[in-house]
Amino acid sequence: MKVYYEQAEKRTYSSFAGGFTHIRRTIEETGDSFGDREHIVYVNGSCRDGKTALGRLMQDFFCRRAKDMNFEELRTRTKGLKESKEGCERMSDVIREMVEKSMERGMKTAKANAAGKMIDKGFDLEVISECLDLSVEEVKAFTKDQRK
Repeated sequence: MKVYYEQAEKRTYSSFAGGFTHIRRTIEETGDSFGDREHIVYVNGSCRDGKTALGRLMQDFFCRRAKDMNFEELRTRTKGLKESKEGCERMSDVIREMVEKSMERGMKTAKANAAGKMIDKGFDLEVISECLDLSVEEVKAFTKDQRK
């Protein structure tokens, strides 16, 4: 089961009965279950009333300090990650890695877009390769991917 957290706008509160929306995949033509046992639960992050377990959990997700949290397990883990030197270092490493991967994806996308535009303008593959610091094979691969 997958659980998705969602910050719902006020106008959608009614679609989150009790803070949850359950979704099961179906075959549109027949209305039958797809049968993959996939079960998605959307959780309304705006339900932070503190009266229910879900409301307290959503409240915990928005806490800036571990000491303000309701659930001990979450409080302990959050404190370890956010309020200790080792935890902060670990989180910094995780965030740094995420940023690096994101930058790599962004550069690849930018180079693919640039290669496509240069080909559209009639540039030779070797010139594109040199300008974008790519091999000719990479330029060819980008143009194939872009043309799909």
